[in-house]
Amino acid sequence: MEKNRQIFDRLARFYLTYYEIEWSSPANELALMNFVDWDDGSSESTSATLKRKGFGEILDYIKQKVPEEKIKLNSTVKKVEYGGNGAILHFENGEEHQYEHVIVTCPLGFLKRNSKSFFNPPLSRDKTQAIQSLGFGNMMKVFFEYSKPWWTPDVDAIAPLQSSSPLAESFPVFQPLYWNNKILVAWVSGRGPAFISKLEDEELADGVTQHLREALGDQTIPKPLRLFR
Repeated sequence: MEKNRQIFDRLARFYLTYYEIEWSSPANELALMNFVDWDDGSSESTSATLKRKGFGEILDYIKQKVPEEKIKLNSTVKKVEYGGNGAILHFENGEEHQYEHVIVTCPLGFLKRNSKSFFNPPLSRDKTQAIQSLGFGNMMKVFFEYSKPWWTPDVDAIAPLQSSSPLAESFPVFQPLYWNNKILVAWVSGRGPAFISKLEDEELADGVTQHLREALGDQTIPKPLRLFR
């Protein structure tokens, strides 16, 4: 009976991880009402569309029609002053530049900390309340590189459920990378990102290796050559 309960708990945890990954948040912080409108887009089969290109391809595409002299890199904006005559950007180096329109794409965390001082005049009450009300969590991908694949070519996913490792909750599933058969990618969600961020790469590689060996009953599973996160 106890063994059946353990199996059920591990399967439930595995299922729960899917939603924690999709929503980048521990399950106990998610709003159930969001399930009504939520669509993960899995039917589109676009989860790996960027593949080797990475997100840099998106920026390269956007800037194609922008003259090179109009792009300013490494320019920290200290304040956005706006009104009927456009907007003035105040830079950390003392420069000021005026524009007709400005689109601000700061991370939510930055806006939570700095929205009151970053904009002049301050944002409206509705916008400020929206910024403070929105939440966000963590989702991390860890890539493990091996000298050669130790899994068979027909494997789409590895779910090491039968493990007592402290990493079991953080690493419930591994997937071979579509475009490199020597790499496993793990999606880490819930409390996992905060937990593994405290571990050095060597410690994490050792822990994941033991986690996989115990769960799969195979002590020959090699340690990864290196990892990326």
